[in-house]
Amino acid sequence: MVETGDELEVVYDAKLSRANGTNPAWVDLLREAEQAILRGNLISAVPPLTSAVDGGLFRLISLYYVLNGCDQGEAGNRIREKFGDKYGNVYSKDLAKDALNEITGSSLTDAHGPYGTLWHEFHGEHGNRGFRNAVIHPGDESLEEIDRESVIEWFNISVSLIIGGFELLWELDSDN
Repeated sequence: MVETGDELEVVYDAKLSRANGTNPAWVDLLREAEQAILRGNLISAVPPLTSAVDGGLFRLISLYYVLNGCDQGEAGNRIREKFGDKYGNVYSKDLAKDALNEITGSSLTDAHGPYGTLWHEFHGEHGNRGFRNAVIHPGDESLEEIDRESVIEWFNISVSLIIGGFELLWELDSDN
């Protein structure tokens, strides 16, 4: 169990290559999480998973606006203006709920929708902190040890939410 004040060693495996095209940041973040899991550094897999979902949703909504006539800068500004807080900060819940709902009439957060259970596991609601908040914003309570199976499940949930956003936006269908 990790206690308040304990030191943690977080190791990331970043590689740069000028010979290949670049991936979207969320793809590289998923790879970072995968490497952390393979190294047995389980808690350190959660921040890249969270960032992958955040970045994947932002990129998804941004692509929608670009395909509808905005340039990249305008798309980012539109997202911040429409779905950000008064400081321009945009959170994954704003994109998963408000942005997707405005564009498609559906959201990842709908408890009765195809992704509601996955969103609940990721973000949490109604007393459940979700793995995002349990690790990223643990509060004063101690961070419990996380088992490998849970982190692998969280990895799969993260990928499913990113793909789910694309499915909702482009009216695709899959088995989650």
